[in-house]
Amino acid sequence: HHHHHHHHHHHHVEASEYKPNDYSHPSTAYTGQRTVAWMWILASPDWKNEWGGALYWCPEENEHAWIYASFNTLVLFSVNRDTSHFVTTVSEASKEHRRLAFSGFWTSAWTPTMDNLKSIPLQNWKSNLTAFQTEELQNLYELAKQDKEQYTDELAILEPIVSQMKHDKIRAPKYFIEFDQIGDHYAGHQEEEEDEEDDEEDEEDDEDDEEEEDEDEEEDEYDTGEL
Repeated sequence: HHHHHHHHHHHHVEASEYKPNDYSHPSTAYTGQRTVAWMWILASPDWKNEWGGALYWCPEENEHAWIYASFNTLVLFSVNRDTSHFVTTVSEASKEHRRLAFSGFWTSAWTPTMDNLKSIPLQNWKSNLTAFQTEELQNLYELAKQDKEQYTDELAILEPIVSQMKHDKIRAPKYFIEFDQIGDHYAGHQEEEEDEEDDEEDEEDDEDDEEEEDEDEEEDEYDTGEL
């Protein structure tokens, strides 16, 4: 039923069934105005862990990353840039057993504007801004910088938040890095490390260069979309 607050929590529900050999690609779900994601997992009551269909939580250490499929389990999480997760492959051994689920999101209704910035306790919110709000705040900051006199108060609010966004390093999901170290690629990593030891004498001269290199390396490590 509709009541006047309805638009604050627009709800879009999906139903899914993962059949044998089905899986999902990693996703953070961090997009638009999503704030909290939920998954209600309804696997057959006698579902076995080894049949897969688990929720794998990428930022977590491998041993803590698994939420096994089971009957009537609700998973909730605050959505942000780190919440990368996927559903592991369902085994053919599951035969006629089923891995069903409902999922959806709560969304925020707040669109940042110059007028409403002062009325929102942004300091408390900054870890919980939606993807859309993050983008809008960056746009407002660029606007405010162009007219500093008119937007003095707004700049004071926006500056710390936007600079925090820039420094928030996204943690590389451990899973991808382990995955990355299988086979040829792993040999590559080892060679690089050995080279670094040989170059130790030259280290002092090019310390600055090295810092830049590190940054590039971090970015490369991230770029594992093909997985």
